[in-house]
Amino acid sequence: MGDQIGRFAHNLFPGGVLVEAGPREHSDAVLETKKLMADPSVTAIFEAAFEHAGVRVRVDVLERLGSDSWGLREVKAASRLKSVYIEDVAIQCWVLEGGGTHLDSVELLHVNSGFERDHGDIAWDQFFCRIEIADEVSTFSEMLPPMVDEFLGVIAAGEPPEVEPSLHCRARHLCEYWDHCTRDKSDDWILRMPRLTRKQFDSLSDAGIARVVDIPEDFSLHSSQRHMCEAVRSGEDFVEHGLAEVLPGTGPPASYLDFETTNPAVPLYPGTRPFQNIPFQWSLHHDAGDARLVHCEFLAEATGDPRREFCETLLAALRDRDDPILVYSPFESRVLENLALSFTDLRDEIRMLRARLVDLLPIVRDCIYHVDFHGSFSIKSVAPALAPGFGYGDLDGVAEGGVAAAAFREIASGESNPEHVVRLREQLLAYCARDTLALVQVHRALRERISD
Repeated sequence: MGDQIGRFAHNLFPGGVLVEAGPREHSDAVLETKKLMADPSVTAIFEAAFEHAGVRVRVDVLERLGSDSWGLREVKAASRLKSVYIEDVAIQCWVLEGGGTHLDSVELLHVNSGFERDHGDIAWDQFFCRIEIADEVSTFSEMLPPMVDEFLGVIAAGEPPEVEPSLHCRARHLCEYWDHCTRDKSDDWILRMPRLTRKQFDSLSDAGIARVVDIPEDFSLHSSQRHMCEAVRSGEDFVEHGLAEVLPGTGPPASYLDFETTNPAVPLYPGTRPFQNIPFQWSLHHDAGDARLVHCEFLAEATGDPRREFCETLLAALRDRDDPILVYSPFESRVLENLALSFTDLRDEIRMLRARLVDLLPIVRDCIYHVDFHGSFSIKSVAPALAPGFGYGDLDGVAEGGVAAAAFREIASGESNPEHVVRLREQLLAYCARDTLALVQVHRALRERISD
């Protein structure tokens, strides 16, 4: 998505030229950039390449402002300025100015979340917001020289530094070396605890406690953390007595529902905005209480806005029932409310359906813990742990929500060949059906715990 948004930003700079040399051809890219900078007919350079003091950068857009004056333009597939973007731009400015390129302006180009697509071509000057960030970059730049020296020292060392994995490893996003650095950690390592706070982690680490089994019984923990401790210490499932009180009202008979949505940065359909969640698929399993499952599903064709048909087919599938509809997160409820606001003629019926939703996630989180959860209450962790033999490993291609969203965007683009579209649709149907089967398995496992 980031690459796509970067290419669309080129529309704002007519006369701009792309540096063709790739990331592994940096020296060639630097030479190509110098030639383009020397050509006054080139109004902007895309993917301009520079190097200074051992640091290499590629600039999204270098805009010519005068005979010897330039503007750096950083493009982000985001709806607002984030502090990490300042760091990103600051290192680029440091390299350019260190090499003698004078910058009169530094801008961030981000997506305008208030933009609404109409039936014509996208007006890119309205789609993007341009904000000047030179002052913010200048403030951060003062810290760069010692940081660069430190980073170059790490590279020159030849061996990775000894850094104990901690909460910093997932502060902004999960570090790509997480699995490598934690491969020797025990299954009950304290950082695997759900909702672990910095204060808790620091207190346990300072006391030399690295495993859940060694946490003192008087240490302050919230309920799901206590449940994990009890399960790890006993080697058996922890089941809260309250499970028997909250579960009977959930059926069977019951229905099990899962949605897939996509939130493209560039709106696909008229009347939609950047990053707006567009539901395009649902899967529904029904258990009448006789151990037989009935399945129905919907997957949009992607040739137009799927929301109306999504609503109508879902309402038709559930209209003649009054059983609870089990989901696993508040996500489906939020999607339904947004649809109710969009389609006033269906609003009452959508809200009646929404009132039947029962979220299994808080029931699981509050009432049960299995050691194979490994601190996660994701359905992909919970279902295989509670129902051995169930899993997602055999799915081909699409096996995660983000991948499903990307697959639908690919279908909607109309750029894939028909055979590939057929495969993507098969993968989407298999994945969404697996999610509702996971709900069935979790619900049955919970009922079995009550019986036991």
